[in-house]
Amino acid sequence: MVVDNSPSFDSIKNLESWAEGNVKVERTNFSSLVFPENNKPLKYLSISDTEYWQKSQNDDYDVIFVKAGKNEGFAAANNVVLKTKLDRSGQEELLFLLNNDTVIPPDLITKLASKYVEHDYGVVGCVLLEYSKPDIVQSVGGLYNKYFGITTQALEGIKINELGLEKAHIDYPVGAAMFLSIKVLKQIGLLEEKYFLYYEELDWVQRGKVTYSTTYFEDCFVYHKGGVSIGSNHKSFIADKYSLINRINFAKKYNRTYLTTTYLGVFFSIFKRFLFLKFKRGASLFYEVLKINPNKF
Repeated sequence: MVVDNSPSFDSIKNLESWAEGNVKVERTNFSSLVFPENNKPLKYLSISDTEYWQKSQNDDYDVIFVKAGKNEGFAAANNVVLKTKLDRSGQEELLFLLNNDTVIPPDLITKLASKYVEHDYGVVGCVLLEYSKPDIVQSVGGLYNKYFGITTQALEGIKINELGLEKAHIDYPVGAAMFLSIKVLKQIGLLEEKYFLYYEELDWVQRGKVTYSTTYFEDCFVYHKGGVSIGSNHKSFIADKYSLINRINFAKKYNRTYLTTTYLGVFFSIFKRFLFLKFKRGASLFYEVLKINPNKF
């Protein structure tokens, strides 16, 4: 299932054209993983999100393209499919959430499934490798600093041959590639849509941490471009905005003891925008933070 929450129908039309065999992949850094492509045409269904929720059976297609009515963020897009899984799937079914700016090895899902069922895990992740530098680790998962609400990427920048030296602790898997079971989904619920972007994965894991642990599998690789879904590999304003305000929102929900220091960390981050002469962005971010109600989320 591919969910498209872009503002136009261009992406859906391109996806349909690809499924019909009219669009060929011309460039890839991973020819051995991408080619040969599946024979076209594929048996596909293109449907709106409301029609998708009403449809009782969706198993007769190679791929389903679901057009969301509007862009309500990362969690809402994933929840389009997750909502139907809650009602129609058995507890043993497994789910793999994957961003659109990724390439995966053909055996990845088989590996994930076999490793996952051996343990009583919650939401788990993969090793994300840099798409343009596949020997460099982008992340194996995120770490959360409770004092200032900052998230960082575990093992970011190390070489792939250094992965096996020790297992890193992570607080949550990166949302670009997350794996879980229907059983876990039914216990922890859907992704929190109020965040729009960032902190959804951490919130998800937080809800299930009493019962489930999280981890990553060292030999499960995903080649990830990063930032493509939000328009750039450089931090756009929308990414900047939600990374800051959701530091506060998450702390309000789970970490109120350190809400004051989290606010201080956010204002320091904004101050650095002014130091780098990004006055317009700094002022806009300051305004967005001031709009937050410290007592509501």
